[in-house]
Amino acid sequence: MRPLEELGQFVDLMRPLTRPNHSITSLGQLSRFARIQDDKARRVISRMAEACGGDPLVELKGRKYTLTATGRELVSAGERLIAVGRQQDATHLSETLTVEISPEITPQFLTEPLDRFLEEWSGLITVRILPLDHELRTNLCAYTAFGVGIVEADGSSGAALLERPIPWTVLVPGEHPLADQPTPIPAAELTNSGRVFVPAEFAETLAAGLVGGSSVIIVPTGEAVRAAVAGRLGNGLDPDFGCAGEPEPFFRLPTMGFKPLRIGIFLPRKPESMSEAAKCLLSLIRSPRKTTVTAQTTSAAGDEQPVDAEPLTA
Repeated sequence: MRPLEELGQFVDLMRPLTRPNHSITSLGQLSRFARIQDDKARRVISRMAEACGGDPLVELKGRKYTLTATGRELVSAGERLIAVGRQQDATHLSETLTVEISPEITPQFLTEPLDRFLEEWSGLITVRILPLDHELRTNLCAYTAFGVGIVEADGSSGAALLERPIPWTVLVPGEHPLADQPTPIPAAELTNSGRVFVPAEFAETLAAGLVGGSSVIIVPTGEAVRAAVAGRLGNGLDPDFGCAGEPEPFFRLPTMGFKPLRIGIFLPRKPESMSEAAKCLLSLIRSPRKTTVTAQTTSAAGDEQPVDAEPLTA
């Protein structure tokens, strides 16, 4: 591996530690943020430490990992070298457009905007998707164009809200009685349907609608919800990020009685400095999507509202 490439991986690994009030308590978290395997991450850190005369680059203070003085100097120097290298290669390499997105948002949310984006920018842009850290989302990485996250509708996050809310859907195995019920399925019907799998991130939000005789099972992620329903272990609640028309091993049915999710855009400190490519992709994410959601959702005021594909503004 070329030294500059390895230095770049080290900078990617350590960047979360440069943010204030981070919550990194393991090297595994750093590996996941940088999309690097754990063993490879450890080798990169070890080789960078050797290059610095054996001085430690990270240390554990209390329960959190932090950069040592040497580590901070190396990250700073690495970012400067990488920036210079990118400027020198700008005429030869495509631009890298980095977007941070909440892990809870499924890839389908970006599929249609990215397809339209690459029709125009294919060959000119490399799109890089990184996970958005909820605790650090107001302090985006230096090379991130913008972030996309799930936020509260009250504006407390500081993000610009997309107008269209994300409705909840109920996932139902093929032979389940709910598969033959009229839609949208009320929360009360789901309550009496047996086991209901919900993602831990939104368990508290969904609890208000899930009352009565249902057996609520909280699982770590939305992916775990979909796996449980695919395995015919029960029903599940899953946000509709644009899965309409895609083959799935279960029915995805409209439901009502659950507060929809809101998507927010986290802009850099100087939005005017965004590249034309970043502005284009952001505009496509904000624009109406080709799929139409027929589910009904519950507004923050408690009214049932149909959700359709209206223009999105932030």
